[in-house]
Amino acid sequence: MDPQVTWDLLINEWTQCNWIDVHELAEALQDWMADGGFPPDTSGGKYVGGEWNRIVALAVCKFTLRTANAALNSPNGIPSDVPFAMSCQDCSNEGPNSYDAAISEGWKLVRYTPAGLSENFLGRCPVCQKSET
Repeated sequence: MDPQVTWDLLINEWTQCNWIDVHELAEALQDWMADGGFPPDTSGGKYVGGEWNRIVALAVCKFTLRTANAALNSPNGIPSDVPFAMSCQDCSNEGPNSYDAAISEGWKLVRYTPAGLSENFLGRCPVCQKSET
């Protein structure tokens, strides 16, 4: 196993919300290090030492496993412990404060986006939906 390739894939799959792949990659990397394997570079090329990389990689694996499990076990694919902050994918209007409120107000395509800058969720607001028709 190449832990750097696994790390890079884990980050990519995380940004794409591919929870099954996130789970498999995090578990594989965690197992690799538990068996004495060396950690990936987690610092973007800056030398911080192997122990730093091991601790960061293990923490990320633990976090991504928990989040992937929560998303996979949720009927709407949204981890229950994630704060809800949403905006419209088309016009950037700020959305309501909960998934249930968004659905009741008519928002569509609501999805968890962990790589968002200021929001954890994107959707399509009712105004943008009306302008399309």
